[in-house]
Amino acid sequence: MGGCHGGLTLNAIVLLVSVGIFLGTILLVVAGVLLFHLRFWGSTLEMLFAFLLSSFSLAGLGFIPASLARSARSGLVMANLLYFPMLFLSGAAIPFEMLPAFLRSFAKILPLTHAIRLMQGVWLGGHLWDYPVELVILAAVLGAGVFVPVLMFRWE
Repeated sequence: MGGCHGGLTLNAIVLLVSVGIFLGTILLVVAGVLLFHLRFWGSTLEMLFAFLLSSFSLAGLGFIPASLARSARSGLVMANLLYFPMLFLSGAAIPFEMLPAFLRSFAKILPLTHAIRLMQGVWLGGHLWDYPVELVILAAVLGAGVFVPVLMFRWE
């Protein structure tokens, strides 16, 4: 009898999402170079590491509300409560420096803020070791994104 293996399905989803994120990012960078003469001053290997750590940390963060929610609908609401503040307060949609001081203070607790700082810094020629706070925070988010869902997962 064939059955669906949850771990195999989850691994396939993570792999597909990872490939999609990677290909989308490559497309954006190529478009930036061709259309806007985008320049890169950093280390390719360090940028790849920063990108992968940021991507997996934020993807892992998305698994936390999914594992805590009792339904897909409530999981979506919880994920959006995380996503939209991060999008608008982290520097992804609005430059971080343009935010009022009280919002910048709040934004410093958001993982996406640290992912953007790390990738922006490495892109502009900085090194990974210049961003220890961002590396620790993103590693902690990644750990929580793996640990919490494993503890909370239940077949129903």
